[in-house]
Amino acid sequence: PVEIPDPASVDAVVFLLGDGGATEAGRSPTLAALARDVEAWSSALGRDSAVSVVYPGDIVYPVGVRDRDHPDFETDSVRLWNQIELVAGPASRAHASLGLFLAGNHDWGNARGEAGVRRVENLARALERARTTGPKVTLLPGPGEPGPVIRDLRRNVRLVFVDTHWFLQARAPREKDAFFEALADALTGADDRQVIMVQHHPYRSAGPHDALRPG
Repeated sequence: PVEIPDPASVDAVVFLLGDGGATEAGRSPTLAALARDVEAWSSALGRDSAVSVVYPGDIVYPVGVRDRDHPDFETDSVRLWNQIELVAGPASRAHASLGLFLAGNHDWGNARGEAGVRRVENLARALERARTTGPKVTLLPGPGEPGPVIRDLRRNVRLVFVDTHWFLQARAPREKDAFFEALADALTGADDRQVIMVQHHPYRSAGPHDALRPG
């Protein structure tokens, strides 16, 4: 077992929940356990934005958040809210715990081009509406943008968000060059912070999803 540190020695806590697109409230032990942990650490640290939940893609199965007039929009919304609720508890709200969402290929509707971007826009709008009710949730990077987007968590941690599905489409060399220059700046500018790269696809993998192969 991993020893739980004394909260007095903790600057920030980051939880990761990937591929949560089909989880169901009340039927997912992972959601229930994570909700308890988020609340416990939000209360224990007692500082704004000291606790974050990072969702590295495939947030809504099977094809992201569909249009509001689609018959399955309600199901998509429930699956998203099951995860938003992780940062919607009393302690999370009181201490501005963060829900940081990243789109995966399912959130792009398993599509490319404008059709995929529109599906990610639906996700971004849903998170914006949720944010008006209190939970500090957002989509990083924005729809159709590769990133990198930086979020520094207090003093010791830097999160760098990259939308790898952007790479699975034809890109001009200048676009790729601009991205990698910005990524280098994000990494070198971290100084002595610990850096966590947040992305959906692996660059190398022995698993069934193989590796990210840029187009």
